[in-house]
Amino acid sequence: MHVPSGADAGRRPARRLLYKLPLATYHAYNRSGGGGGDYQAAAQRAATPPGARVSLRRPGGGIGGPVWGAPDHYDCRSPRQTFAHWDARFVRWLERSGYAVDYCTDLDIHADPALLGRYRLLVGAGHDEYWTEARRDAVEAFVEGGGNVAFFGAKLCWWRIHLVDGGTALVCRQDGPQDAHDHWWQPGGAARPEDSLSGASYRHGGGWRDGPRHSGGFRVQDASHWIFAGTGLAQGERFGHDTWPPLAGHACDGAPLAAFDHDSGKATLSAWCDRAGTPHGYQVLAACHLDRHWQDLPSRERHAAREGIHAATLGIYQRGGTVFSAGTTDWAQVIDGPRDRRVERITRNVLDRLLA
Repeated sequence: MHVPSGADAGRRPARRLLYKLPLATYHAYNRSGGGGGDYQAAAQRAATPPGARVSLRRPGGGIGGPVWGAPDHYDCRSPRQTFAHWDARFVRWLERSGYAVDYCTDLDIHADPALLGRYRLLVGAGHDEYWTEARRDAVEAFVEGGGNVAFFGAKLCWWRIHLVDGGTALVCRQDGPQDAHDHWWQPGGAARPEDSLSGASYRHGGGWRDGPRHSGGFRVQDASHWIFAGTGLAQGERFGHDTWPPLAGHACDGAPLAAFDHDSGKATLSAWCDRAGTPHGYQVLAACHLDRHWQDLPSRERHAAREGIHAATLGIYQRGGTVFSAGTTDWAQVIDGPRDRRVERITRNVLDRLLA
């Protein structure tokens, strides 16, 4: 059941947004108790449907338990894949900024798709990797019906999951890059590219698991767009390169690019981007090239791992409603830390326009 915010109602805008927590992803990385996370060799195996079985009836799950993965070089106070690391920071910024917010989990949307119809805008941040088909169907139907979505995160909708045992466990078949039956994008998997939901995919971006990282920042593609109003950013100018952490984060989603001009910063979409799932009318508004030093540059259509152009892309498209994607997990850390006013202004522009 969704939980209304407890903030001061006297300062709230008239329209409320719905903020979603990625409970399935928390549990996929949760190492507590029996039936540990998908990333442990100890994960139980399920027969129907086949795959790694992860129990939701364990301690942890975003709060308190041990988590798979390296600590964040830029902030060791909380592990990644927990509420405190990304979501709490974005929630704190929303509440401090006076937005009217209600809260739910991804499993609430799975169980009650009609929940979305009460809102104008659905918002998520951080890392939201594991999606059921019912949840994806609900979000896409929400957009087609005129609802808006803002994804201030990345590695979005990377794995398909199946709820089993009366909704008390999840199963995901992850048997390796050549046998990933529950990859959303692969023809041999779900055959339903995540790009068609958010406009971008981790396979066109990349990841940095451990240690300090470097990027040239996001380069502005269309300075006249309303998303950059009040930022002072000019065409080709970069932002997010000198923040703590760098804005291009632990995981980055991108659109398939044919070219990236390092002098002008201009990014050019591939001619075949529609076959990769890029929505009609998708616009790249900012892009951050991920060079060969990035630790994970995934394989994808037409390219083996580390081949071709990988870039975090910030973009937008319309299909009934409007969908915005920031293309990086670490957006929440940047707006909640020592502030980059330009990143904060972009966030306000997105939320205010999509709530209007």
